[in-house]
This record gives sequence, C-alpha cells and structure tokens, in this order.
Amino acid sequence: MPLNETIYRLRTEKGMSQGDLADALDVSRQSVSKWETGGATPDLDKLVKLSALFGVTLDELVKGETPAAEPPSRPEPQVIYVERQEPPLPRRKVVGYALMGLAILTVLLCAVLGGLLAGVLFSFPFWACAAVCFLMDKRVGLWCCWVLFFLLDVYLRFATGISWGGIFSLMRSFAYAGRVQWIACVVMTVLITALVLCTVRAFRDKVLEPTRAAKIRLGLLLAVLAVAFALPWGYAHFMQKVSTDGQSLYTVARVSQVLGTVTQWTKAPVLCRLAIDLLAMRRWKRAQ
Repeated sequence: MPLNETIYRLRTEKGMSQGDLADALDVSRQSVSKWETGGATPDLDKLVKLSALFGVTLDELVKGETPAAEPPSRPEPQVIYVERQEPPLPRRKVVGYALMGLAILTVLLCAVLGGLLAGVLFSFPFWACAAVCFLMDKRVGLWCCWVLFFLLDVYLRFATGISWGGIFSLMRSFAYAGRVQWIACVVMTVLITALVLCTVRAFRDKVLEPTRAAKIRLGLLLAVLAVAFALPWGYAHFMQKVSTDGQSLYTVARVSQVLGTVTQWTKAPVLCRLAIDLLAMRRWKRAQ
C-alpha cells in the first residue's frame, strides 16, 4: 500500500481530520492534504512523528504493511498435584487379620502354659475363618458358620460319637441313649437344618434358565445324592457278612464311621445346591 494511502487510512482509523493531524505534527493542513494525495512526501522527522502518533513502526508506515495478527496465546497447562489415597481395606479383610491375630495369640498363650499342640488345635477355627474372610467376597459370615459347624461336627463324631445324622438311630434306641447325647444330637441336627435353610435363602435372588446343561447338572446332583445315601449302608452290610473276628468288625465300624462322615458332608452341600437350582428355575419360569 502506498504511503499516501497509509497516512489516510491511519488518520481515518484514529478519527482525526486533516486539520487535527496538521496541528499534532505542527504543519499546515495543505501539507497533510499533499501527503494524502501523493503530491508530496513527509520528511524523515515527520515520518517518525507519524509512526509514534499512529502507534506503528516506520516499516508499517512507509511500506503499508499491516501487523500480522498474533495467534491467541494458549494458557499454560496447570499442574494439579493430587495426593494419592489408598483404597480402604475391605471389612472382611480387617476381620481376617483380627482372626489371624487371635489365632497367633492362642498359640502363644498355650505354648507359654506348656500346651503347644493344644494351642494349634484351639487356634485352628480362627485360621479357618480368617482364610474364608480372605478367599470369599460375599456371604462371608455364612461360610464361616459352615466352617465352624464342620469343625464342631468332626470333633463330636470322633470324640463322642455324636453326629447330626445320628438322631434317627437315637430315636430307635431312645431308652439306651444318654440325655446329654440325645440333646447334643438334636442341637446339631437343628443347626445343620438352619444352615441349609439360610444358605438357600441367601441365594433367593438367583434365576436359572432350565437349559439342557442345567438339567444335566440336576441329574448329576441327584445321582451323587443317591450314592451318598446308599454307600455307607452297602459297605457296612457287605463287610459285616464277610468279617468273622472282632478286630475286623472294629475296623469295619471305624471305616463306616469315616465313610458316613464323608457322605453326610457330601449330602449337605448337594442338597443345598439342588434346592437353590430348583428354586432358581422356578423363578425363571415365573418371570416368563
């Protein structure tokens, strides 16, 4: 852009008349008019004053260059330091650590009193429940109850001969059974019944579609249940026939006791799973 046009553009952008510009530069209005029409050129000192008055450089004034628009400045990224917080420890793990502490305390206390083996035995329920707290995510209290009942049942079976499945045999020989033995057997039976009902209720929201795989699983559960009922009776009946001396009969009785314990503890979870699946299929059919 020529100098005369640049002076005219800058003057009009400032909102000045030729007279205002002439007064600011201490020249006549006719000189300003000649500069804008191209009839004359300002001296160097006037060019310097013009650049200062219009707020442009000499190059922009003489060459008519317009300053390039500066790109908008980006805001500097703000660094925010956030203190890292560890996730809170689940309650079940807190209980697990507490149970481990009780187990260690029991072992140490019994060791001081001179019964290290007794301390290991007494601390075993604490270790077992602590393992449940660390391994299970849901229904931790229910599974701890199952573990404690299992340990109690094993102890009563092999130490006193009392078992929750023995209530039917005690009913046949009520007159010969002791009162304490009868009460303990009834209590154990009530406890295992309550555990089974609580377990089935804990899965009351489960819904199972009766697919072929689900029906096959139900059939397998029924087969396992039938074997668990028949195996102890069949073994005892067969071995009593082939055994002759008293030592053989004692061995048969002990093996039958162990086999009865295994099969009874097989029947309990199988019955729970069977009831849970049947009720879940019933809920699915109702939902359809």
